[in-house]
Amino acid sequence: MSGDQERVVEIGIERTRRDGRRVGEGVVLLLSIEEAARALGLGRSKTYELIAVGELEVVHIGRCARVPFDAVEAFVQRLRQAETPQ
Repeated sequence: MSGDQERVVEIGIERTRRDGRRVGEGVVLLLSIEEAARALGLGRSKTYELIAVGELEVVHIGRCARVPFDAVEAFVQRLRQAETPQ
């Protein structure tokens, strides 16, 4: 997509472009568990389950757990590929 046609995705109250950049801000590389859950349309508990079984990547900064933005997209892509008839 060109710069003028970037798709804007709603994550909670904040508006985030598909490429991970928040509208009017710098690049967003990591999401909180709650932000990742909202982006996936899931609850916090289910998101933690996906992390626990290794379906959704998480990184830790000290005690803080964050989900890489591209890990959310990769997870959705894997789901879509799994549903595509072979």
